[in-house]
Amino acid sequence: MLAPPAPAVLLGDTVFCQCNGATKGALLRCRTAGASDLAAVAERTRATTGCGGCSSTVEELLDL
Repeated sequence: MLAPPAPAVLLGDTVFCQCNGATKGALLRCRTAGASDLAAVAERTRATTGCGGCSSTVEELLDL
């Protein structure tokens, strides 16, 4: 079985948070706009606030 691709190589429209529809592009724009930690990104995008299953992937993408 192949490992899933690393978040860094995924396209900007890839949905990282299925519960709230947060895409890679939205997460990176949020980070660029000044979100300094996972809580700030979650507040702005709602990513990780549903089931929480995407937390580690979002953290990896944001390199927190």
